[in-house]
Amino acid sequence: ELLNGAPLSGVLSVRNATALPRPYAFAIMRDVGAAISYAYSHGVVHGDINPQNIFVTNDGDLRVLDFGASNKLLRDRWLPDNESADPGPVATPGYASCQLLEGQKPDARDDLFAFACVAYVLLSGRHPFPNRTALEARAQRLRPRRPPGLGGPQWRVLREGLRWERDRRPSDVQKWLR
Repeated sequence: ELLNGAPLSGVLSVRNATALPRPYAFAIMRDVGAAISYAYSHGVVHGDINPQNIFVTNDGDLRVLDFGASNKLLRDRWLPDNESADPGPVATPGYASCQLLEGQKPDARDDLFAFACVAYVLLSGRHPFPNRTALEARAQRLRPRRPPGLGGPQWRVLREGLRWERDRRPSDVQKWLR
C-alpha cells in the first residue's frame, strides 16, 4: 500500500510539545487501539508501538506499521532452545516496558505500556518519562504528572497502562480504552 502522509512522530514534532486537541487525540487512540486489538485477535503482539510506527495518511486514516518486531518474535518462538536470535530488545527503548528491556518475552501488556506512553504524549505533548527508559524512570521512582484537563477516571486508567509491573497492567486494549 502506498501511503501519503506522515508518521505520528512527525505530526507531534511540529506541535513543539503541545498536546493534540482532545477529540483528535482520542480518535488516534481509538484507531490505534482497534489495530492493536485486531492484531491480538490473530495472535500477534506488535512489540514496538511508538509514534514512529503510527502513520497518519493525508486523508486522516491511521496505519500501525512495522510489525517487524512481531515477526522476529514469531520467528524466535520456533527456534530450538539451543539456537538464539539477536538477544537485544526489539522495541524502541523510550516506549518499551521494563520487562521488554529486561529481555522478557513480549505480551499484550507490554504493547499496552507502549500505547499508554503514546497516549500520554498525545494528551500532554510530552513523554511521561522524558529522555529515560522505563528502567531508568522506575529506578528513579519517577511518576508522570496528570496531563492538564484530563479527568480523574481517565487519569486513573492512563496510570494503569503505565504501571511498571506487567501483571498489574490491563491486557485488553479495547477495555482499557473504554
